[in-house]
Amino acid sequence: MSGGIKFRLVAFVSAIGIMVTLIVWTAHTSWERIAELQQKLTSVQLKSFQIADHFQQTILELNNTVLRYAVSHDPADWARFDVDSKALDHWIDEQGRSFPRSGRNISWIKSTRRTTTTWLRPGKSTPGWIRVPPRHTPG
Repeated sequence: MSGGIKFRLVAFVSAIGIMVTLIVWTAHTSWERIAELQQKLTSVQLKSFQIADHFQQTILELNNTVLRYAVSHDPADWARFDVDSKALDHWIDEQGRSFPRSGRNISWIKSTRRTTTTWLRPGKSTPGWIRVPPRHTPG
């Protein structure tokens, strides 16, 4: 073989070796990044489920308190609803700082909470969806 062909063959084999090395390195780096993203996504999903669980539990407790108030008209029930509702509002603000991209949803939740609280304020008539039995006085 002539020197020119040997040089071309060595250059070609070297180029193939470099390309294989680059492909292996790119694949390895990609797998590492995918593993990082999977772990991060899993932790974000877990946090999201925890937030949803806490929110649902708090809403159910607020609902029960409002229903107790609708039945008994006890000012203590309304006071508890008001305090718990404001605590939920504060908690929602904290979660909004953790998840800034959910700002529109948080604004809607807070607006709905304020509207509902205003609507249910003592002295207003009971909404139609709350069925209140007539009060019986012990006779």
